[in-house]
Amino acid sequence: MKIFGEDGFRDLFKKGLLEEKFLNKFFSALDIFLKRQKVKKVFIGYDTRFSSKYLIHLIIKNLISIKLIYVGNKPLSTPCLYYSSKQRKSFSIMITASHFQKNFNGFKFFYRGRKLDKNYEKKILSLFKYVNKNKYKIKQIVKKVSLHENYLRFINERFNFNNINKKILVDFANGSTSVFKNKLNFLKNCNKINYLYNGHNINEKCGSNFLKKNINKKNFKKFNYCIAFDGDGDRALFSKQKYGIIESEKIAIIFLNYFKYHKGHSVYNVVSTKIVNPWLKEYLKNENNIRLYKTKVGDRNIINKQIKVKSILGFETSGHYSFYYAMDGIYAAGLFLEILKENPELIDKIINIPIAYKLKIFNFSSNCTKDIKRKLKLIKNKDNKIIVRKSIWEDTTRIYLFYKNSQIK
Repeated sequence: MKIFGEDGFRDLFKKGLLEEKFLNKFFSALDIFLKRQKVKKVFIGYDTRFSSKYLIHLIIKNLISIKLIYVGNKPLSTPCLYYSSKQRKSFSIMITASHFQKNFNGFKFFYRGRKLDKNYEKKILSLFKYVNKNKYKIKQIVKKVSLHENYLRFINERFNFNNINKKILVDFANGSTSVFKNKLNFLKNCNKINYLYNGHNINEKCGSNFLKKNINKKNFKKFNYCIAFDGDGDRALFSKQKYGIIESEKIAIIFLNYFKYHKGHSVYNVVSTKIVNPWLKEYLKNENNIRLYKTKVGDRNIINKQIKVKSILGFETSGHYSFYYAMDGIYAAGLFLEILKENPELIDKIINIPIAYKLKIFNFSSNCTKDIKRKLKLIKNKDNKIIVRKSIWEDTTRIYLFYKNSQIK
């Protein structure tokens, strides 16, 4: 059974990897790992899903060697918990299924300010065989605390403005960023929707998953720009009136140009994934003398490469942008609005750049190998770039077709 992806694991609530029997075993093994690592306290954050309360109880029940467990007193964004983990050099567990629907849930793990690496994951899995031998029990203290303050202070000090001369709509996806609705300085004069979370409406026809459909609705069309978060706030999509969703490649170029030419940072490279538009590599090299590094899909892969090559920015085409070696949709939103306030011409200039390749994605059930091969034969062309990728969490194989021929269907 495959457990870890590149960003923790997730599944349908009480199914598969989220069955109670498996989770008891997993968190008992995690408990042994934490004991051997001499971890004495753990922090737990969660998004707005109805199943979070159940999972918090299950985690606490199995972490029997941990003396202090701190649980957030409100839903928490993943960037916020990451920031807290980095400051405290602690072990932290984020309960979230990110952009997945309400009936899913899952976990992301942070250790000493980084996402749990593969070696640690292997150690945890190797401890499954010792689970039933766990007989120790210490007196445990569980505290509900606020884990927001330091991150909120960091963001508000970095983006201390609110008077943008544009009409902005922000979609909180009924997720964990909703608790920041009135607390982020740079969003104070923005219109806000989908922040009344109730445990059952996270990502429901809203947020980053549905921005492509929603921008055609009347209440979206009247705004100059829209920003949409996902359920746990590590992803942000941006759209412009009469343009549509701004490609993540162009958002990255906007950020890089702003860093290099307006903030005076040294910008030599950027990190993305193998499914990034192939046009970007040549554009960055020719126009900005910036090198593009590519990795496998996954937050951890991008961040690890970003650290290795000392890159100021890493990103995934899904709308994840890494600053300070953490995917942070809230920081990305603040930076985008800062640029919109200080240099809107830069955004317009980059948006109007023609992209040499267009993207079309074909989804297949992973066992439909004949259909996949047939489609590959039909679209194969010397001018096309084709990437085939199997989804980690869904029974889906995706063909990413980058093409120059607008007649392809």
